Amino acid sequence: MDQVISRPVGGKVDYVLNNLARLSPRERGVLRLMLQGGNAKQIASQLHLSPRTVETHRERVIMKLGADGTLDLLATLLQAFAGHRIGEFDEWRDMLRPDPGFAGFEPTSGRIAAEREFDRH
Repeated sequence: MDQVISRPVGGKVDYVLNNLARLSPRERGVLRLMLQGGNAKQIASQLHLSPRTVETHRERVIMKLGADGTLDLLATLLQAFAGHRIGEFDEWRDMLRPDPGFAGFEPTSGRIAAEREFDRH
């Protein structure tokens, strides 16, 4: 698993799964929160980072896993989950499982925040 495949062999899903080990612990954390639907601002708040730092980590995850962008990466991981291929990588099966203590992200929309503030008064 330590070996990095230089180009897709057996398809994009295989390439992504074989290169998950290249991610740093921080990149893994960002990926986990991406999978839970967080945007850069929400992930930054959760990890106590700046949104720009989160964007940098997200770009590195995409680059290391050979995806064309965030949506391509998420679609490829969904294919791996659908085929139960992620189970072949024990540490990722547990790492990518949603955290039961995570209640979800707060909405970032100004309209939603304004409605909440209005409802309080």
